[in-house]
Amino acid sequence: MALSYDELDKLASYRKAGLITGNRVATLGVLNLHINELMFVEICARHGFLEMIDNQQVVLDDRGSKIWAELREQKRFYAKDNKGTISSDLFFKILGFDEVIAIDISDYQGASVLLDLNLELSSKDIGGEVDLVVDAGTSEHLFNVPQAFKNYHAFLKEGGCIYHYLPANNYMEHGFYQFSPTFFESYYRANNYKLHAIDILFLDPSTKKISPRFSVEYNYSRINPVQWTLLRDKLLVNQVLACKTSTSTCDKIPFQGAYEDQHWGDSDMA
Repeated sequence: MALSYDELDKLASYRKAGLITGNRVATLGVLNLHINELMFVEICARHGFLEMIDNQQVVLDDRGSKIWAELREQKRFYAKDNKGTISSDLFFKILGFDEVIAIDISDYQGASVLLDLNLELSSKDIGGEVDLVVDAGTSEHLFNVPQAFKNYHAFLKEGGCIYHYLPANNYMEHGFYQFSPTFFESYYRANNYKLHAIDILFLDPSTKKISPRFSVEYNYSRINPVQWTLLRDKLLVNQVLACKTSTSTCDKIPFQGAYEDQHWGDSDMA
């Protein structure tokens, strides 16, 4: 499971804006970050989590300085494969989180909690509720998607958020599924989550980076499905932020939003 510069910059912006709060984060799978130390510093400086002086000196508050030193000493500053990319521990802790747990079915990448997300789970299985769940390419590999989404709901505190970065199109054989953005809009609307963003990212197949740094905000009322079929030379990815409210549920089965609004209206079926 991985995120690159643009996605991590977006997460940092959500955190800075106060959309993502709290101090405990759970990643679905061990999260690989495709950024080096300089790129990380750029992101954090842009959003005010640290200062960069003369493009070379990093300035942190007391908490940040302690984390920076401890992770270096514990050899957790860089990713486990130590290819020059930073660890998810460093990224999230400099953003203000105190605990980062990684959930996976196997420990081959060093996950801290071993669970099968296809099965019914509760927050007790991960040591208590979390403020953020990061789904950066896990749900498409889970056969039992409805149960997985119920688990994400169970993991989250009230006010907690889930971030999805999941394939939308041209990912044949990557996983069990590809998700249309209407999946997230319809599911989270039916279950009374606060949807802050659904963006569709266009990735260059050769680099899997946003190309050319292009994304659009999803709105089903403006989508023409025929037009999207013409984008055969791009990988399409959903980037979603949804937050749990006091009235959020997880078991309401949605109808597709476009049909519900345009054709059924206020009928019993809607």
